[in-house]
Amino acid sequence: MDFNDFVTLDSHTVADLIPAPMGVAIPFNGTRRWYMAAFNKTADEVYTDDYLIQTFRRMLEIMGMMFADGVHTIYTPVIGRDLAERGPEYMQFGAQAVANVSSDEALAWYREREVEALCYGQIDLLPDNVQQTLQQLHPLPNPRHRLRYGVFADQPLLDIVAHANHLQEIYGDNLTADRIMTAYYGGPVAQVSLWIGSDQPTVFDVPLVIHGNTALYFLQFPTLYLDQHAWRRLLYDSLFIRGDQETLYPDNIATEKHITGLGQRRDGYWVPRTR
Repeated sequence: MDFNDFVTLDSHTVADLIPAPMGVAIPFNGTRRWYMAAFNKTADEVYTDDYLIQTFRRMLEIMGMMFADGVHTIYTPVIGRDLAERGPEYMQFGAQAVANVSSDEALAWYREREVEALCYGQIDLLPDNVQQTLQQLHPLPNPRHRLRYGVFADQPLLDIVAHANHLQEIYGDNLTADRIMTAYYGGPVAQVSLWIGSDQPTVFDVPLVIHGNTALYFLQFPTLYLDQHAWRRLLYDSLFIRGDQETLYPDNIATEKHITGLGQRRDGYWVPRTR
């Protein structure tokens, strides 16, 4: 199928083309840059309630677009230790952003789309009031989609070991990787088919669900600018262009010697090299 045809398909047709179940991991990076440009704000006007509201609404729009196109599970890391290490003011603001995932607006959005939304990671590192707010998120018996918010999931090993030890007591020799993954993420989830990062090529905060066939993509613009055309480009590539190692080039030999991931510093910031 040609991309020009694919991009014009309605969501129901696209969903029929997707191998079920499909998982997508997408950390939303560059939110400050997006907010400043979209709402004509200065750097001093970023850390406000309006910033949190507008960025989260845009996140929901993008995730809704993916769910409509047939994605089963979305993973989105929302806070990591690096933010907490910047100081208590940053931690307080980041925790407020996490609390938004269980706001009345968010809960209504989940209900309308039959989305099971839960958090994974070390939620106990959040302030008590935020932990209490997140208790409004709970498993659903037969959700249409699953959404997982990563909370301090950047050092997951001890957390995973604790889950494994507990499950070992229950299942003994019948303990499986799927059972550990289900316990860690709060229910059955899909493996990640697409990782959609931003800026420097890195993968983080989605343990156990990244695998050898995960297609890695890295946007060179803030994630909140992702629109349907760009999303469909990623989806089309993963469905119709990607192949195994033996189909990369004729005779599996490339003469250009391009390297994906090289960058350069421009005004103190990392930008990708184009050649």
